[in-house]
Amino acid sequence: MAVSGLDTGAVVAGGAVGLVLLSVPVGVAVAAFGTDDDSPMWLIITPAFVLAFIVAGAVAARRSSAAPARNGAAAAGAAIAVVFVLAVARNVLTGGGLGAASVVTIVFALLFGSSLAIVGGVLATRRRRRDLDEGELRA
Repeated sequence: MAVSGLDTGAVVAGGAVGLVLLSVPVGVAVAAFGTDDDSPMWLIITPAFVLAFIVAGAVAARRSSAAPARNGAAAAGAAIAVVFVLAVARNVLTGGGLGAASVVTIVFALLFGSSLAIVGGVLATRRRRRDLDEGELRA
């Protein structure tokens, strides 16, 4: 089913891959290092974030028939939205609330994650074209 040029199945698949690739390293980093400000967990989380959203964009692009960059960006946006809805709910339930720093973090993560997913979508599209070109040469 397509909604405004988006392939829902591709977006869901890419978003799910992004969530899995992000949640496992984050869970391991938090368990191993804790969440203190001086914790080295960011050395694991940052590369995981980059890899997760490039791969999420690539998965969405490979599964979509059109608009690979748009589907990749939507997959990242969906995955990040799930993470931040859960984080905000946790903060509200534990009395943390939602401050200006949290809003800026959410906006930056959406922008950065979507940009990485677009890169993944473009890379997947280039690979698909290369594979198609090689297939034509063999035929």
